[in-house]
Amino acid sequence: GRSWIGHQNLATLHLMRHQPDLALPYAEKAVALEPQFPEGHFVFASTLDALGRAREAVEPLQKAVTIQPRYAQAWDKLGMVYCHVQEPIQAIAAYEKAAALAPDNLTVHANLGMLYYQARRFSEALQHYEFVARLKPSDANAWNDIGSALFSMGRLTEAVSVYEKALALNPAQPSARQNLDALRTILQKRATPTP
Repeated sequence: GRSWIGHQNLATLHLMRHQPDLALPYAEKAVALEPQFPEGHFVFASTLDALGRAREAVEPLQKAVTIQPRYAQAWDKLGMVYCHVQEPIQAIAAYEKAAALAPDNLTVHANLGMLYYQARRFSEALQHYEFVARLKPSDANAWNDIGSALFSMGRLTEAVSVYEKALALNPAQPSARQNLDALRTILQKRATPTP
């Protein structure tokens, strides 16, 4: 039979082709043949997640990071899987580990920003959104996210200029347009004296 690495490679190939159903038996066999190899658990978990079985993907990802605690990609995937199963506290913890191990991973910081924002921890969300914008200043989505955090923190004037920046970078950015319009309506109502 094929070696565990051959099984893992075939599973990965099927995943890359968006065929997780074909990847699953190879991923399972790779883990069965070599259970101490963290990448095998990662591929198995990725396959389960691609099949919509995110809850089942948690355990193999936990095994991967137990075997290799500095496996940033597995921490990142674990954060994503926890998001899929509506476990935001665990998702934040996993993404924080991924960010510590791979500090320039913009996706991890964007996801952390989103989770902190959803948890109404706007200051922490802002830090991660600003990090993304610093490393990728042309990212209109990052500037829109910064604007949303500022808006939620009551820093409305700053939010206006940030939303304008997002729209200058991408005039077709629909959420920045909606957010800016809503914010301008609020500011206009505040400026209009009531009789």
